[in-house]
Amino acid sequence: MKPKRKVITRSPHRTVGLVACGWLQKEVIEYESQLERRFIQRMLLTPGVIRIIDQPFTVTYGEEKDKSYTPDFLVEFSSGRTLIIEVKPEVFVNKSVEMFNKVSSILKQRTFSFHVVTDDMIDHADLPVKIELLLRYARGSVPDQAVQAVLGAMQSTTEPMSIATVMQMAQVDKTVVFHMLGRTMLIFSDDISLADDTHIKSISKETDHEDVCIPNWLDAATWDPNAGVRAQDRSKQNSVRRPDYSPKLHVGYRQGDDSDF
Repeated sequence: MKPKRKVITRSPHRTVGLVACGWLQKEVIEYESQLERRFIQRMLLTPGVIRIIDQPFTVTYGEEKDKSYTPDFLVEFSSGRTLIIEVKPEVFVNKSVEMFNKVSSILKQRTFSFHVVTDDMIDHADLPVKIELLLRYARGSVPDQAVQAVLGAMQSTTEPMSIATVMQMAQVDKTVVFHMLGRTMLIFSDDISLADDTHIKSISKETDHEDVCIPNWLDAATWDPNAGVRAQDRSKQNSVRRPDYSPKLHVGYRQGDDSDF
């Protein structure tokens, strides 16, 4: 049974709330911090995400099964892969390394990938502000005729087009394009930008979903129990293959623990 977060009874020092995204799923997504909220928002702009579940289950571990851990999120992709996510400020990650090593082993045995996402990965540059704006447009509505006009314009070529070109060809204003980007009906061909010369493209199942190799597509660093957490090197990022709107993750895998959920 999924442990529900009792949002109305939380400490006044904690930021809690709900994210509604009816275009993706019927269930609202609960968060317990602004960092978790920003993670959810980034996942909503990640191509291939089909479901986000908060606090999906509890894992028991330890020799006496006297310890428990509840991950923050479960994220399902159209490729069939499932990620289990812990969202945590970078300064607190090292304190939980031992627990993450044990939990990741348990989850791997059940075909889940365990990832730790930090504020350094989520709050890169001014992306949260851009994503917030796009999701604001995503929650609104636009005429279906305008959406079809944009899709028709995008189908005229296999190459990415600038936002300005799409607007001109489809005879729509920028709110329509932002709405479709916010709902991942269109995606950025490189980094997220709201400028007119930003290049965008339509979703292609074959190239944008099914060839996703998680965690490589997310530019993940492997969680090494012997080395601790490895720092990310943003200078080596491939912005086309691993766009900035997907968080870079710490990943933990280790064999040898027979604990059950």
